Amino acid sequence: MTISTSRATKAILIGATLLLAACGGGGGSTGSANGSGTGSSTPVTGVAITSANSKDVSSQVYSASQGLNNQVTSTPGIVTAVSTSGNGSGLLDAALQQLYLALEHQSASLPVSVTATDTASCSGGGSVTFTATAANSSTVSAGDQVTINTSNCVEGTVKMNGSLHMVFNSITGTPSMTSAWSAALGLTFTGFSVTENFTGASNTATGDLALTYNQSGLNNASFSGSGNSLQMHIVNGASTTDYTLTSYDYSGSVTPANLYTYRANFTVNGNFPRLGNATYVVHTTTDFKQQRGSYPSQGVMTVTAGDNSSLKFTVVNTNTVQLGLDKNNDGVIEETITTTWSELDSLS
Repeated sequence: MTISTSRATKAILIGATLLLAACGGGGGSTGSANGSGTGSSTPVTGVAITSANSKDVSSQVYSASQGLNNQVTSTPGIVTAVSTSGNGSGLLDAALQQLYLALEHQSASLPVSVTATDTASCSGGGSVTFTATAANSSTVSAGDQVTINTSNCVEGTVKMNGSLHMVFNSITGTPSMTSAWSAALGLTFTGFSVTENFTGASNTATGDLALTYNQSGLNNASFSGSGNSLQMHIVNGASTTDYTLTSYDYSGSVTPANLYTYRANFTVNGNFPRLGNATYVVHTTTDFKQQRGSYPSQGVMTVTAGDNSSLKFTVVNTNTVQLGLDKNNDGVIEETITTTWSELDSLS
């Protein structure tokens, strides 16, 4: 694999960032490309959803969802759209950014079917070690694999540690930002952490993410993802959140006008600030739509607790969200609470 091929590989990975971070996703094997995923069954345990905690539940669950959808709302320039607080936001973006760095510094040539390792210095200190195995030295092929190991690697405003492994499951077309092409990628995170230099906030991920990507032109693509388990450890000031996403799927698309459409379905279990240990099943019933640089203007998802209490999270506009409480999950909304994206931000 030559340096020029590295740039082609980088284009594939830039496309992959168009998928959902902080919460991982997986790839195209669950029929999520058309949004048909339904998430997991109702949990057997969990904190009941009440009037008092509905905003906290909404904030934490949406942040978990946005962890996936953060990749949906990324662009080839790795610019992330506004989202609630962004606990762990940019995790996958940062991981892929490190992969780009590793590819830029790999050996000038790689013999066929040989594994090569190279170490590069990061611009702000630390290092990244890149290991690649390629079936063809002149092009990216199905079965090619790359692994990056970061050690206090500082790029821009973040520091990274831990490992990411990537497998190219398939690829068609000529990969670039402007050409028509498609690819399927498998990602495995092992203690991969991203720490914000300015705030000290950090996000550590361990788990799997499979991605599919289909592009017809510049910033004009559709994508899907799914996975089995993704563990997240998030530190934000004095607040610590530990949760695991299971049986997750998501899908979305982006247009040249920077309009993103996406949905996610998953079960989240963890220890949340102000909620304690809880389990919730999340299902998107109306796709979220979001202009880059703004909060979503459309979207509906349901959140169900173990006692069958649930809420309906409805986007009213880019400022307002409505929470409909259904205390016994019988389809009847007993109470409606209005909140704002800014308030949800403050709770995450």
